[in-house]
Amino acid sequence: MEGSQSVVGTESVVFQNETPWNATIPAMSEGLSHQFIYSIYAQIVSGFFVWIAFILTCLQIFQHLRYYTVPEQQLWIVRILFIVPIYGVCSWVGLIWPGYSVYFDSIRSCYEAFVIYNFLRLCLAYLGGEASVLSDINGQPIQRSCVAGTCCFPQTTYSIRFLRFCKQATLQFCVVKPVVAGLTIIMEAVDVYREGHLSPTAGYFYCSIVNNISVTIALYGLYLFYSATKPLLSPFRPFLKFISVKAIIFLSFWQGFLLTVLYWSPILNDPNISAAYQNFLITIEMLFAAILLRFAFPYGLYMDMRKDGMGRGVPVKKSPTTLEIL
Repeated sequence: MEGSQSVVGTESVVFQNETPWNATIPAMSEGLSHQFIYSIYAQIVSGFFVWIAFILTCLQIFQHLRYYTVPEQQLWIVRILFIVPIYGVCSWVGLIWPGYSVYFDSIRSCYEAFVIYNFLRLCLAYLGGEASVLSDINGQPIQRSCVAGTCCFPQTTYSIRFLRFCKQATLQFCVVKPVVAGLTIIMEAVDVYREGHLSPTAGYFYCSIVNNISVTIALYGLYLFYSATKPLLSPFRPFLKFISVKAIIFLSFWQGFLLTVLYWSPILNDPNISAAYQNFLITIEMLFAAILLRFAFPYGLYMDMRKDGMGRGVPVKKSPTTLEIL
């Protein structure tokens, strides 16, 4: 009996050493089991959604590169479309290896900042550049609205100051987000980040404050730009484009923040569980994002441009290199 107990004890030790990643999995919440989110079934389900979204988006990117007729627009579009595979794969891998979720989340953060930059550049490309936008809206009256946040504007007409404010308000997100992501990696390495802890002693607390302020300002800047240029952007179906980009980036951010807040409730009583649910939900949502982006950024318009007014084929511009896309 003593020998058998010794063997059993040895086997249990070996088993624990063979799966060190289990140490990162938190205990189950009281009254509510979260075993599914860390199970192989959750990984299979999320992987299915991720790879379907990955294939759909890659096919769309391929079609844009195949009919690469307007490089000054399609380069930005291709960069925007890459958000689906990057978001999906990072979230899926973060779900499989929860101990490294913070690092994959930092990759997502950096790319979403890159997407905001490219989206603004795409809108300016649609309108012929900043100079063209300014000449079109300069002197036009600003519609006063409390809902739009323009009721307290010091100026009554659109000007270069207004356009500069919209650009700076949006692009600050492109600087703040990567910086915070870098600080997150450093704080996680020295064990002071403590994801999900809204405590003054946790780095996550301060990163959340900075990110919330930055996201709010960026949303406001994008909305003001959209309101000012909506008539000019109407031929390019701007509403669906704005909605798709905002939904993917900003709604996922607020979703993660809400899950963190739920950490303080009996529903999700561990920050690691909140991060796992965030990764799982993003993998599911990326399939719907891929479908939405197919309608928001169709390649059919550029396919039609391969023919001239006589129906004859015209040469397609040289596809961008990998370095140009990045």
